[in-house]
Amino acid sequence: MADIKVGNIIAARRKELGITQLRLAELMGVSEQAVRNWENGSTEPGKGRFSALSDVLGMPESALRGETQFYFAPGNVGEHLFSEKHMYHFIKSHASSKNWNNTLMALKYAKSSHDGQTRKGDFAIPYITHPLNVACHAISLEINEDEVIATALLHDVCEDCDIAPEELPVSDEVREAVRLLTRIPMEGESREETLERYYSRLIKNRVATIVKLLDRCNNVSFMTFAFPDSKIREYIAETRSYVLPLLEEAQTRYPVYRNAYFLIKYHIGSVINSIDVLVNRK
Repeated sequence: MADIKVGNIIAARRKELGITQLRLAELMGVSEQAVRNWENGSTEPGKGRFSALSDVLGMPESALRGETQFYFAPGNVGEHLFSEKHMYHFIKSHASSKNWNNTLMALKYAKSSHDGQTRKGDFAIPYITHPLNVACHAISLEINEDEVIATALLHDVCEDCDIAPEELPVSDEVREAVRLLTRIPMEGESREETLERYYSRLIKNRVATIVKLLDRCNNVSFMTFAFPDSKIREYIAETRSYVLPLLEEAQTRYPVYRNAYFLIKYHIGSVINSIDVLVNRK
């Protein structure tokens, strides 16, 4: 008899991801009976299988074996705000279980495109953690749409990596959403004119709108690591003038995300109000 603890961990993680035993068997290239045997403790995954299971289930081998706990948590901020590896594998396994081809392509493309880039600030955090955070946030809010998660992963690729939307290896719907999320000032345009044009076109696209709101959630959470006080004040002003009104209009235009809107608004509002108080006390 194998260690039943391992089987319980596999079963719990599989159910957490919404994967059937048959689907896990297909992803692993084994029989459904083999998965049943792992989970009931009759056998354990053979040599080399733990590594593949780690990828499919999106968790470290040590956690699969019950040697360590698995959770998303802040680590050494100088390396990662959240675990890049864990988020990457979580998204990959979630997308694989749902046959999300756009997301699977976007995941690899975003990682390659942002390779070597870091977030603003003094901590040299890999930039890829940002789109991974945004995608994980969407999934945690039960926004189970291939196009939304793929757009979340690619939303900064065109603006930051000098890539045209037409080059993205995804559907036309995702390309269009990424194009709308790419903010490029026009010659002779003031900052306010750029913002007005940018947000007025965003609201016309459902996918771009929800990704922008999730993107701002992540950015306001991170801004104290990246911005000087003057930039923080500017960013808070933009959020109040453009992002929160975008959210209000989105609630009417796209009620499909009504459960997510409350949490997004609560998070953004709480963060910017708290930081605004602290910055202006100085």
